[in-house]
Amino acid sequence: MQDRSIVETYKSKLEDFKTATSAQPQTVWDRLNKVLASLTPEQTAYMESSEDIMMKKQKLLEHFNAWLFEKYKTDFVSIPAFSKEAEDYVSSLEASVSEFAEHNKKILQDYHIKLKENEELKAELKRLKEIQL
Repeated sequence: MQDRSIVETYKSKLEDFKTATSAQPQTVWDRLNKVLASLTPEQTAYMESSEDIMMKKQKLLEHFNAWLFEKYKTDFVSIPAFSKEAEDYVSSLEASVSEFAEHNKKILQDYHIKLKENEELKAELKRLKEIQL
């Protein structure tokens, strides 16, 4: 009789194991829906005021948008209205590269002007010190 009880126990445990392993794994979105469905309005308000949660949500959305963009960018620009936006964006990047080069050229010119002015001021300061002595 005891043998039968052990066999029944093992059968029961085996069935529990089969049930547990055959169950669909819970996705992150299932977990999210479960959490959101269980919240009271007060809990929702508290969550939405959490800086940490909002930063994590923003980061998730940034990654998701980047992923969507990479996955569908070819389809996106096949739509005329979106194609114009993409063209405008790329054109602005190209213009910015040129502007950057001009900006650096101006900085370098200003640097040389200031360097020359600095040398002139040093010479004038030296001259004035010699006069005082």
